Amino acid sequence: MHDNNNNPFEQSLAVGEKAFSSLIEDTVPVWPEMYEVLYAYESGQNVEIRSAIEELKRTQKQLDLNDLHKIHDEFFCNSRLLDVSEDIGNRINAEIRKIVSAMKSAGERSDEADLALGKIETKFSTIKTPEQLHGIVEILSDITRTMADNNRNLNAKLQKSTQQIEDLHKDLEQARSESNTDPLTGLANRKKFDSALRKSFEAFHECNQDLCLLIVDIDHFKKFNDTWGHQTGDQILRLVAQALRANLKGRDLAARYGGEEFAIILPDTTLENAFIVADQIREDIATKELIKRSSGENLGRLTVSIGIATAIPRDMPASLIAKADKALYEAKETGRNRCVVAPADEDLEAIADIAV
Repeated sequence: MHDNNNNPFEQSLAVGEKAFSSLIEDTVPVWPEMYEVLYAYESGQNVEIRSAIEELKRTQKQLDLNDLHKIHDEFFCNSRLLDVSEDIGNRINAEIRKIVSAMKSAGERSDEADLALGKIETKFSTIKTPEQLHGIVEILSDITRTMADNNRNLNAKLQKSTQQIEDLHKDLEQARSESNTDPLTGLANRKKFDSALRKSFEAFHECNQDLCLLIVDIDHFKKFNDTWGHQTGDQILRLVAQALRANLKGRDLAARYGGEEFAIILPDTTLENAFIVADQIREDIATKELIKRSSGENLGRLTVSIGIATAIPRDMPASLIAKADKALYEAKETGRNRCVVAPADEDLEAIADIAV
């Protein structure tokens, strides 16, 4: 091992070697985002990341790709958005400074024209010959052309900077969208889900609208991963995400909740209709036969279990999630490939401490 007490390069190299070794040991793909998480863990600089990974190590034999994805989304995506926002903000400020400068320059040229016109005005009383009048007309023509050129230049600069600012705003919106999106499935990520659920509860309380939540879990997903590998597991996650999108509409929001779990917010939806949506999703997925493209092998049928919960006035986001999660657990325990509805007025004392 390197003697790296006083050498930053040697220190970073030693940490990098540990991170790389951890990925190899747990057969996690050596992707940049996975290395980023393990490097942060091995360096010990981020206490929260270290704590999260230590907890994973205590509860399972090896690190799981989906868990590391979740950690990466939670701790790194927001910082990237801040970096992008700061960069775009600086570029927008630069364009605004260009606009101000162009307008100031045009104003100065306008002042020069005003001064020249003032001088001409004083000469009118002294005109005695056609030649003198002709000279003044030429000066006026020059001033008019100059002002017209200035206005054209100013308009061109303003249009260019305005377009630049519009493009930068689009870049910022794209960055915000990416920060709210799960990169593997294209669905909303956990951060977006939490925000959307809070807003849905505001409408639920203010407008007295129905609100339902589905939590979807892929049955025996770990077995698929262990048998066929993580790449096949990723394809299964994308397949389920596609099925969710195909069966939702309007303000419904599907999110990757974590690992092989998905959550669906159904605003202004009755419990009866929520069950219909859930069962359509379940049936849609159950009819798909999985074939591994590279080998033609039949991987069998894919099924999901779904917990369904509807909000009542005393609910909060955490209590609604807990009810749906409990219903999902019941669906798993009673045979999988089914939808289970949580009692709307279920006793929530057990989760009172987390219902915030």
